[in-house]
Amino acid sequence: GNQAQALQKAEAVKKEHGDDWRGPFIMGVALKAQGKTKEAIHHLQKAMIANSIAHEPHLEMALLQSEEGEVLEAIGEARKAVNLSPRDPEVRRILANILRTHGYTDQAVEEEELAEAFTK
Repeated sequence: GNQAQALQKAEAVKKEHGDDWRGPFIMGVALKAQGKTKEAIHHLQKAMIANSIAHEPHLEMALLQSEEGEVLEAIGEARKAVNLSPRDPEVRRILANILRTHGYTDQAVEEEELAEAFTK
C-alpha cells in the first residue's frame, strides 16, 4: 500500500540525487515510517555524513530516538539541528516537543519562546 509506494518514491529520489544527502535522508524517513529503525538510522547517518550542515537528518534522528526512548540522544540530535539552523522556528518547536515529551518542561518553554520570537 502506501508504505510500498513511499519506499519506491524514496528509491527514485535516491537514484536521482545519487551521493547527495537527500537520497539517504528520504530513504531514512521512509524506513522510519515503516518501523525499520536500524535501517532508518543507517540512512540518516549517511545523510549526516554527506552533508554536515543540513539540519533535517538530525531532526529525523532525534524524532526516531525520542520514539525509541533514547531521551538524551534525541535531545542531543535535536540541539545539533537547532545549532545548524538557529533561526528556524520549526526546528526549535520540534526540540521543544521532544523536551516536553520527556518531562523537560522548563527547557521546552524556553525553546517555544525562542521559536515564537523567530516567527515574528
